[in-house]
Amino acid sequence: MAEHKKVTERTKAFKDMTFGEKIEQIWAYYKPVLLAIVLGVSLIIYIIYKIINPDPDIILNVALVNSVAAYQEQTEEDDLFTRYLKENGYNPEEETISVSANLYLTEDGSGGEMDMATSQSLMARIAASDIDILAGDKFILDMFGADGGFLEIREIFTEEQMEKYADNLYTAVDEETGEEYVCGLKLPESNLLTAEGYYGTEVWMAIPVTANEEHIQLAKEVFIYLLGE
Repeated sequence: MAEHKKVTERTKAFKDMTFGEKIEQIWAYYKPVLLAIVLGVSLIIYIIYKIINPDPDIILNVALVNSVAAYQEQTEEDDLFTRYLKENGYNPEEETISVSANLYLTEDGSGGEMDMATSQSLMARIAASDIDILAGDKFILDMFGADGGFLEIREIFTEEQMEKYADNLYTAVDEETGEEYVCGLKLPESNLLTAEGYYGTEVWMAIPVTANEEHIQLAKEVFIYLLGE
């Protein structure tokens, strides 16, 4: 009897509340349940959206170390790599080139923790076959070239191109064999990375030997394309 009286009093009190007070009361009592419902519905909507609009497949991973801010201002439609896809018969909504341009590293180590984080990220990604083209300052290539870390340029260039860019070729010494091998390139002034604002002036580029096997042919083609000639 006493319990019934308490319920009746609470019901009357609720009826006497203003609309705002009722909302506050409901929120106070049912907040965890309501939040769970909202999160559940949001998750269902997200899953349905991804099924209907799946993310495009990544067909190439490009890492641009010490890229300048101009890159960040480009829209997706104006992006150099998106244009490459369109010009070569790809559908950017289904296939994409992933570009990492937020990697910064100093040659003298003055970047402290940022340098450590970037170098560790690069090493981990290269080891995991998650970088198909690497570009940046010459010292970036020095970091990995000594370990035989790059594809020989002869596997990318024709003999004519080897002669044409002879003065710009990057040569490293394989520490294991002690032999020199040509495995990168200082891009010509007409290169598209500079023309499109990704870099200011000098930029070097190479293809890691650990590049994804499924991406390697496209990596070679994009490497040539970025020369801008």
